[in-house]
Amino acid sequence: MLATMNSDLQKQYENVASPIEMITSLKAMFQEQARTERYQMVKSLVECKLPKDAPVSPHVIKMMGYIDNLGKLDCPISQELSYRHHTAVTAVELRSVHHEL
Repeated sequence: MLATMNSDLQKQYENVASPIEMITSLKAMFQEQARTERYQMVKSLVECKLPKDAPVSPHVIKMMGYIDNLGKLDCPISQELSYRHHTAVTAVELRSVHHEL
């Protein structure tokens, strides 16, 4: 397992007694990083606002990117929120199209 790690991690774990201990330690280290990344992604999604007179499509694509990234970080948006978001986005898109006509 050490052979697949970068040199800094190899040095850190070369004297660890068992593979289980190493895996537990690595898991804890990377879970903290993932938790921070999930927090930042949720924060970005919640704070994402469509600027006045800005086109809707790029905004929706940006929000969809946040949602996709949350899914990759094992923090998917629940079905209920996903449906409400989709309904709200569709309503905004329809108003935008109607306004352009």
